Amino acid sequence: MDLVFDQKITQQFDENDDSLIVFLYELEKWVYSEKKFEWAFNVDELTALRRIKNEDQRRLSFIWRVILKSFLSQVLKKSAIDVQFALSESGKPFFPKKSGFEHIKFNASHTQSHGVLAISRFGPLGIDIESVDRVVDWKSVANRFFSRQDRERLTKLPKKEAKEEFLRIWTRIEAIIKMNDDKVANIFDSQNQEMLVSFYPNTKPLDLPKNLVGHLACPKFPLKVTNPISVFKLPFPVNA
Repeated sequence: MDLVFDQKITQQFDENDDSLIVFLYELEKWVYSEKKFEWAFNVDELTALRRIKNEDQRRLSFIWRVILKSFLSQVLKKSAIDVQFALSESGKPFFPKKSGFEHIKFNASHTQSHGVLAISRFGPLGIDIESVDRVVDWKSVANRFFSRQDRERLTKLPKKEAKEEFLRIWTRIEAIIKMNDDKVANIFDSQNQEMLVSFYPNTKPLDLPKNLVGHLACPKFPLKVTNPISVFKLPFPVNA
């Protein structure tokens, strides 16, 4: 059974070249079973997904692909199984040239409890979210990877606020990296810290629940894109 999206959302995306849709979904509400997902994939896609050894990663990969395929199949009036993508050298999925979908850009991110998927007709995109409850040695990470300006800003904040601000900066940087299709190891070094800051104007925060923080990065946002960026919550489980 296909997922059904609000017609206002699909119509808005179909009619505007500068459309941006960001979906937010609670992972625990999405009942996971490969058999329930098979309708959206051809044999090669299923084989590739089943090669993902980490069960959690495989589950997340199935879920965001089903959402993307279902949404675009409704927008473009295609079968979900015809919505297929390739992988870049760093493993980032994209629609290749002559696929019929190359004008569509997308990116996904997940925490333990939630996922987000951004889809647009402009791009490239990078998106990242984190839970504010995530346990992380943020001071060590900031000292190693953050720019001087960001480190100084963190030192001026109370401990709890500093950790949340750290996560905001972290998601901002991760979104920039994903937008540029670069691996973390290739961009997180002392020579690139200031370069990362130069990309900050190309990011906007996501309008998320209080337990989450996140950013979306794009080389140039259309004027209609809000700040923070609105998200559409998907309240239903797969094949409910």
